[in-house]
Amino acid sequence: MAFFHSGFIAFCKESYSTLRWYFYYGWKMSAICLYHKGRETQKKYGISLFKQFTSLINLSLLHNITPVKYYKYRFYLTENRGKELDYFYTFELPHFHIVSNKGNQHLDKARKFIADKTSFTEALKKFDIPHVPTILNTSNVKNPDISIFFREEDIFCKPNNGSQSKDAFRVRYIREENRYELHPINGNPVTCSTEVAAFLKEKLKSCNDLILQHFIRDHSEIKALADSEQSITLRIITAQFNDRSVKPVYMQLEIPDIQKNSKQFYKIYPLTLKTFEVTPIFKSMGLTENIKDPHLSDSIKLMLSQSLDLCVYAHSKLIALKSVAFDLFITNEGPLIIEANFNWDIEMLYNHPHKNIRELLPEEWLKNKNNANTTLTKKIEN
Repeated sequence: MAFFHSGFIAFCKESYSTLRWYFYYGWKMSAICLYHKGRETQKKYGISLFKQFTSLINLSLLHNITPVKYYKYRFYLTENRGKELDYFYTFELPHFHIVSNKGNQHLDKARKFIADKTSFTEALKKFDIPHVPTILNTSNVKNPDISIFFREEDIFCKPNNGSQSKDAFRVRYIREENRYELHPINGNPVTCSTEVAAFLKEKLKSCNDLILQHFIRDHSEIKALADSEQSITLRIITAQFNDRSVKPVYMQLEIPDIQKNSKQFYKIYPLTLKTFEVTPIFKSMGLTENIKDPHLSDSIKLMLSQSLDLCVYAHSKLIALKSVAFDLFITNEGPLIIEANFNWDIEMLYNHPHKNIRELLPEEWLKNKNNANTTLTKKIEN
């Protein structure tokens, strides 16, 4: 009875706080921010006070973005409208992962470790974990010039500490014509030799820690799923439980889908962790209608199983975090780990089937995430 009573009181307090924001403070804070910033914004950008106020109320009450953030991140500008999800990803999502790592003394060190792709790759090599090898990091080259990109092979380049494929690009070698093209992940291909040189010079100037990697080609069966030349990524989420065991909780194939505006999006296949089939719930939602059904062979499923084992091993041995998102390639020779991520999107867990008791790991993990002691037996290797 005491437990019920305390729970009811907590519920009432939360409800009161929510109602107070929706019916009083949300409006009050919007008015205060409009008073302090409204006329300045109107004078500079020509946006009426009424339009600013309606936008403030919309974001505050419907999207839980505070009025202060409306002006701080300039959501009143046309080019920033529709970027609320970017705001959530950049400023809100990390809080989930930080809370789930409550009590983890190694949190900051572990985040920096996996964010530094060069250090993480070296650690994978030390433990003989199959990975995408790095050719070089421009920060280790004295006065690098664009000749480092011309290696008579396809290479993939990305910032050492980047995320979401930002500023990543492929240098494609056309052997028959002995020339190079550039294919940014987001953007139009660059084929003119003069423009290629200018592009690479600008990259070296703007980013002093580019890493160059061999361009990895997908397994022939996996490659057949895509309509583009971009590689297909396998994403696996692993998590640490209260008993300190590390288990996989989610897996999906990410099929590149180049849009007309040259922006890269992905068609997603959530896969079960036991049979490696597209999850029944995802199929029932009709989300696979416009993409090919994988129908993966037994040999590919074996590689997917090996991928799970690799990620669990890498998480256990190297990464002192509650959860990790690994990206991998499936090649003709087997799976290769590309990188590991801290700030992964929790939305993907909702694609997971929950009817089968063996597939309840995400629900179980989310339930105990705030209570786990996340310090692993094996700490990060220096």
